[in-house]
Amino acid sequence: MIETLPILTKSIKIYPPDYDDLLPDTDDVPLENPEHLDSIAILLYSIREHWKNKNDFFAAGNMFIYYHLEPPAKSVGPDFFLVKDVDGAIKRKKWVVRKEGFRYPNFIVEFISPASRKKDKEGNLKIYGNEFQTPEYYVYYPFRENSFQGWYWNKKLGIYKEQEKDARGWIYSKELNLYLGLWSGKVFEEDGKWLRFFDEFGNLVLLPEEKERKKAEKERKKAEKERKKAEKEKEKAEKEKERAERAEKEKELFIKKAVQGGKLTVEEIADIFGVPTDYVKKL
Repeated sequence: MIETLPILTKSIKIYPPDYDDLLPDTDDVPLENPEHLDSIAILLYSIREHWKNKNDFFAAGNMFIYYHLEPPAKSVGPDFFLVKDVDGAIKRKKWVVRKEGFRYPNFIVEFISPASRKKDKEGNLKIYGNEFQTPEYYVYYPFRENSFQGWYWNKKLGIYKEQEKDARGWIYSKELNLYLGLWSGKVFEEDGKWLRFFDEFGNLVLLPEEKERKKAEKERKKAEKERKKAEKEKEKAEKEKERAERAEKEKELFIKKAVQGGKLTVEEIADIFGVPTDYVKKL
């Protein structure tokens, strides 16, 4: 997105009370490439899924932020931003700081490109720092690993300081209590190296469809385990039956030999083998 021009002419001296409501919520400028759209969706849907039990934040992608304290309107359109400690149940098409208690984003990500590189790495640092004082700001050129950078706002110095990456190349976000780093894999049927969230234990923060697939895979493995267990129990029962049948045949053979030997009475044989006398007589 680009900065919008004031929607009211200079000849108008008194701004209407619904000025902020009349501000446009789109500039009809498409995103530069499909990877930008997918990258935004990944962050947006994964954080919403991860925080689905929370209702005190607002996260959006490719949305205007109007940050004028007084008209005329001034705006930027971050690829992804998140504001904490606000009513997340309110539906918004744009973020107007004057109507939101002068709340600015806590966390911003821009997906850069050759065309936007200078604006995202220089111009936006000034706006998100000097104007917003957003605690954390990150940039990434989709699929170019070395392009991932992050900054934190140093209140004492009043400047952005670059964040350090850990051994995995991740950056810890104090604002979200999550790591932000690159992950290789397929998302939305597209292979790539995506910017993703990870929890404090290093687990990938899953998208809703990834969570469903994981759940389905877990259930499939559980069903497979139960099937194999049932097969083993069946096999065990069949072997036990075979063993019992062999033992019975061997016992019959010994009883027959005892009867044929003629040295023991039917009663004695029945007592030795623990069977009824009628059983011995039949043999």
